[in-house]
Amino acid sequence: MKNMEFLPHTLHRTNRRGLSEVIATLLIILLSVALIAVLAQFLIPFVKNNLNKSTECFGYSDYFSFQEAFSSRSGDLRYNCNSGNLTGFSIKAGSSNDSRSGLIGFDMVLIGEGSSKKLSVRDALPKSSELRMLNSSIASVNVPLPGETRTYVHQKQADEGQYVSMEIYPVLKSGRVCEINDKIKLESCSATLSLSP
Repeated sequence: MKNMEFLPHTLHRTNRRGLSEVIATLLIILLSVALIAVLAQFLIPFVKNNLNKSTECFGYSDYFSFQEAFSSRSGDLRYNCNSGNLTGFSIKAGSSNDSRSGLIGFDMVLIGEGSSKKLSVRDALPKSSELRMLNSSIASVNVPLPGETRTYVHQKQADEGQYVSMEIYPVLKSGRVCEINDKIKLESCSATLSLSP
């Protein structure tokens, strides 16, 4: 009879041990689900925000380019050049009106031997002693409209050296500067070409 009394007590202990393992497994699963939910609250918005930023410049990858030459009766005119303390550059905008709606302008990086300079071109930027349109009678510096080409002139300061190349970067209304659109080597302006006002 003693053996009979001992048997239910042993079975009862075994059931408790089995129940503890089930509860422990359920707690681990619940903690895992809770951890995943908390991480998802932070990760999903983070990834979504970064995806929006990474695709923001997608339509502007080739919007601006340097106009290499203009054909004329006397031959090709090349305004992407250095003439004394003046540097000229001609920028052509893409033909898409949709792309233009998200832009506020472009940044131009002039690269010299051991130095560089950034120029920011925005619509209706007042001309200055440093940057103007080729046609000096125009009172402001403007970004080319879709399909249009505009020529700008930068007047170097006394401490600036000679520039050897230029790069152009679109700037969006959000303030984001996109990847490089185009790069060009600068040469000396031809004798028949004048960048002076």
